[in-house]
Amino acid sequence: MNTIYKEGTYLLGVLYISYDGILEPLGQSQVLPYLEKLSDRGARFILLSFEKPSDIGSTMLRDTEARMAAAGIRWIPLRYHKRPVLLATGFDLLNGMLRGVIIIIRERVGVVHCRSYVAALIGWLLKRWLGVRFLFDMRGFWADERVEGGLWRPGCFLYRLSKRLERRFLKDADEIVTLTERARSAIESRSDVRTAQVSVIPTCVDLKKFSPRMNHRSEDASPVFIYTGSVGTWYLLNEMLRFVEQALRRFRFARLLLLTRNCEEASREIEKARLATAAVTLASVPPAEIPTWLARAHAGLAFYKPGLGRQGTCPTKVGEYLAMGLPVVVNDAVGDMEQIIGGGGVGTVLSRFTPEAYDQALQELERLWADPMLASRCRSVAESHFSLEMGAERYWEIYRRLEYGMKNSC
Repeated sequence: MNTIYKEGTYLLGVLYISYDGILEPLGQSQVLPYLEKLSDRGARFILLSFEKPSDIGSTMLRDTEARMAAAGIRWIPLRYHKRPVLLATGFDLLNGMLRGVIIIIRERVGVVHCRSYVAALIGWLLKRWLGVRFLFDMRGFWADERVEGGLWRPGCFLYRLSKRLERRFLKDADEIVTLTERARSAIESRSDVRTAQVSVIPTCVDLKKFSPRMNHRSEDASPVFIYTGSVGTWYLLNEMLRFVEQALRRFRFARLLLLTRNCEEASREIEKARLATAAVTLASVPPAEIPTWLARAHAGLAFYKPGLGRQGTCPTKVGEYLAMGLPVVVNDAVGDMEQIIGGGGVGTVLSRFTPEAYDQALQELERLWADPMLASRCRSVAESHFSLEMGAERYWEIYRRLEYGMKNSC
């Protein structure tokens, strides 16, 4: 039974593997907070992550190391290699597998929790070699996302290989986590895999860091829209800029706050759209400052390229918008957003990217802004769907099932 007895409690040993860096915004918001919460409950983590060289040299490294130490998490940051793609990824995989074998043997780890597909390949092999429990935290349909984002050609070798491995992961995983109910339904309906229990855990938000705005938009004020996150690939910045253009026809001084690390690419798209300089504020800000910027806005935007990959998408930004009391404008191709946003009365869901659809969305936003209960309703939806506490509780239930399985197999 791969647990350790310490100070009156059994601590479940978990090797958590993330090919995304913990020093990146996603790692800071979607990996580290979960691990801290689960460590408090009794999980004993060893975290293996692949960090970009530029992040390893940042000031955030020491702060993150201190957070890990305070939570009792042992962190092993490996260097991420980008080019040449196949050789670099192959080297990272080999390095991760060797480290994983040593950790499992030396540290008596019983569970390998793998975030997304590259990490899952390491975990799947460790399960086959060493018999550990394998948690496939798939996030979304990764290979399809890469095709839809223009990163891979349809039907290329890497796509076919990834889909073949996806079938193996789904067949051999002891537990599966996905972000949306749409993805769970798609997985459970497949006849080519023996599917383990599938749990839905959306990208969650630390609600203590994101609190609703106290002020409300007055009737004579022009709205401020906000978008936070990446641009390009499957993120439809051009369509969001066109939405703001349409808003300017309705509200003379409407503005967009655009927060992204990809400022150069975003600047080129803004120039193409020929929006007035005053209409867009472009900035790259630390994650800790995002709530302050969200407090200036009246609605959050999240437009994504439609496709199979989007069925498994749950944008972190949506939970943050809602937690701040902001309504959301999103398209219906994105995960469970049609049910959560449209059904919850906390925004508007686009089925098309046309001026007419934008006008209808703006009309709906005006109706919502006139509702004094909007901010509290948005917050309530965030608490019921995107709470970090809820997400940690669901992960803990999975860990307990895995632990129970290990005890029974002893």
